[in-house]
Amino acid sequence: MRVRVKICGIRDKKTALEVSRAGADAVGFVFAHSKRQVEPDVAREIKAVLPPFVSAVGVVADMDVEEVAQIAAYCNLDVIQLHGAESPEYCAKLAQKIPAKIIKSIPVPVDGDAVELQDRIATYEAYVQAFLFDTAFGGVFGGSGRTFNWRLLKELKIKKPWLLAGGLNPDNVGEALRIVKPYGVDVSSGVETAPGIKDYARIEAFIQSVRRWENEVN
Repeated sequence: MRVRVKICGIRDKKTALEVSRAGADAVGFVFAHSKRQVEPDVAREIKAVLPPFVSAVGVVADMDVEEVAQIAAYCNLDVIQLHGAESPEYCAKLAQKIPAKIIKSIPVPVDGDAVELQDRIATYEAYVQAFLFDTAFGGVFGGSGRTFNWRLLKELKIKKPWLLAGGLNPDNVGEALRIVKPYGVDVSSGVETAPGIKDYARIEAFIQSVRRWENEVN
C-alpha cells in the first residue's frame, strides 16, 4: 500500500522544490483567505517548475464557480480542493467547467457522529473524485493543528479515495496510518515553524514517517 502525501500551504518555488525532492506527491496552494494564502500569479509560477508526477492542488472555500474555474485554468491545476460549505450542486457545476479533479473536504467535529458523516458523504459521492477529512475547529477551514477521533472513520463506508488531515505531524502520522489506512495524508501546520513558514526538516521527517509505515505493512 502506498500512501499519497500532500504538503499544503506552499507559497514559493524553493519550498515547492524542497517538498518535491523530499518525496511529496502533491503540493497545495491556498487561494482561500488564510495566513497561507497565495496569489494565482505566484501559484502559476510555482506550478511551472514542479517536476513530473507532483500534482498541484488549489484549495478554495466558498468561491464563485467561475472564479475557481479561471484560477484552475490560469494556474494549470491538477486538482481543486473544496474546503468550504460548497453544495453537491456546486460540485456538479464546477466539474462541468474544469478538467481538474475535485476533492471535497468534510469537516469532522472532535465529537463527530459517524451516521451524520456517512449521510454527508453520500450526498457528494456522485460529484467528486475524492474526500478529505479535516478537523472542524473554531470556524477555520483548515490548518488548526488539531486532530479528531480518527477511529470514527473506520465506521464509514467510503467508495471514493480519501485523505486524512487535521493535526498531523511527523510524530503522530504513523499512528494515524495504523488506525485508518487512508489513500493519502495532508499536512500544513504540522510541518511549520510558524503559520505559512515551512520547516524542511519536519517535512522530510513527516514523509519518512509515512514511508516507514508503508515498509512495515508491505
